[in-house]
Amino acid sequence: MDCGKKINCKLFIDEKYYKKLNATGKEIFIYDEASGLYYSYFSAEACSEEILYSCIIAYCEITVIGFNNIYNITDQVDLSCDIFRLGTSKQHFTLLITITYPDQTEAFHDMMTFEIIKNTSSSFNFKLLGDQTIFSLDQLSHAF
Repeated sequence: MDCGKKINCKLFIDEKYYKKLNATGKEIFIYDEASGLYYSYFSAEACSEEILYSCIIAYCEITVIGFNNIYNITDQVDLSCDIFRLGTSKQHFTLLITITYPDQTEAFHDMMTFEIIKNTSSSFNFKLLGDQTIFSLDQLSHAF
């Protein structure tokens, strides 16, 4: 990848996820009549795949997480995200979201799965396929 070059990225979401966004988030996405999907775009550094995925994480933290009221993200919330490839497919990746709310000791998680639609030297398009609703990984105590 060329460090002096930017990659044009497009994030696609369907109407289900668009409806979950607050007013600010909805302003970022544009409706595409041909596909029936909403998309937003951003530029990312083209130095390495690692930098590209860091840009994707940052963009998703703002658009589909920060502007989604279900997560209730504020300045006091500790939010972190990591990208994983689950399984053998190189066309899909998963964003693992970890959220710790103020005055909470347990962390909550969500997983968003994306499909890579287009990946060239000048563009990277990906679509949100689904998520896992917020869950906790804390073990349940067997002592009642």
